[in-house]
Amino acid sequence: MRITAVQATVVTALVAACGGPAPETAGASGEAISTGGLPELGLDPSETTVSGLSSGAFMAVQMHVASSATVHGAAVFAGGPYLCSSGELGAATTTCMDPSSSAGVPSLASAQDARVAAALGLIDPVSNLRSSRVFLFGGADDVVVHPAVMAATARFYGALVDPAGIEAMLAVPGTGHVFPTIARGGPCASPDSTYIGACGLDGAGLALAQLYGPLHPASTTPGGTLERFSQRPYGPGGSGLAADGYVYVPAACEGGQTCRLHVVFHGCKQYATGPVGVRFMTETGFLERADTNRLVILFPQISPSDVNPNGCWDFWGYSDEAFATKAGPQVAAVREMISRLTATP
Repeated sequence: MRITAVQATVVTALVAACGGPAPETAGASGEAISTGGLPELGLDPSETTVSGLSSGAFMAVQMHVASSATVHGAAVFAGGPYLCSSGELGAATTTCMDPSSSAGVPSLASAQDARVAAALGLIDPVSNLRSSRVFLFGGADDVVVHPAVMAATARFYGALVDPAGIEAMLAVPGTGHVFPTIARGGPCASPDSTYIGACGLDGAGLALAQLYGPLHPASTTPGGTLERFSQRPYGPGGSGLAADGYVYVPAACEGGQTCRLHVVFHGCKQYATGPVGVRFMTETGFLERADTNRLVILFPQISPSDVNPNGCWDFWGYSDEAFATKAGPQVAAVREMISRLTATP
């Protein structure tokens, strides 16, 4: 179901479910617009992977499943299975977040939904997923996306991916709705406004090691360049994309070495033009891992709006009814960004 202006008042349910009122239009207007574009870096197209937190985790699953010929692995931090909401806002705030609701938790029907979508040509063949690498992480104290929802995500991937390619850390004790780091962010069990948690766990390192294999030690200080680029060529009006996105390019990748691409989707309220700023990019550990492991990190961005006041990625259909398919505005936009970065200069 597509969310219209008439239905916008219903979004208050999602606002409440995500932890309170949306920020006051911070960065919604008057933001600096980059005139630069994404570089053609010739990144290895066979090693593109994605990850995300919360709405970004739902988006990572959608991107992985819809584009499995291009995206070869996913790390999911507090997110639900493919087509969890069935395009309904009500399901997004109940089935996909709160298993105590009368709607209950997502079922294995989502795996069949993916098979049907693939048979119709709406997404890439699900057979591609069999050899994917998947990392799943959820907190035992997460009251936004409850542990039972993460368990449903594990069941979804278990039906389509070789179990040997899945690593799951579900219901991690003392962990709330956060992206886990060793020492950055707020309390691990009760997140602050950044939704980054000092959990004594290197979430970025754990995810990237599962997706790419053993890693070199992280750098102590990022030595690459975090560049802002215009997203306007990629997102049509109504897509929800912010004017600008960000990409981190290690020095080695600028110097001609063949590198890989990892796409990171922020969660609700973590967009760069809001109060969190760039902290989701700079404090989660991805940049330090990128420096020493030949990884370019793409951070696409969403902006808040009347129908999406918390700046969430679309996992219920506010951008288009086809939101979870290759034709979905956000999926299609990120696919184009990936194509640009992996193109041969």
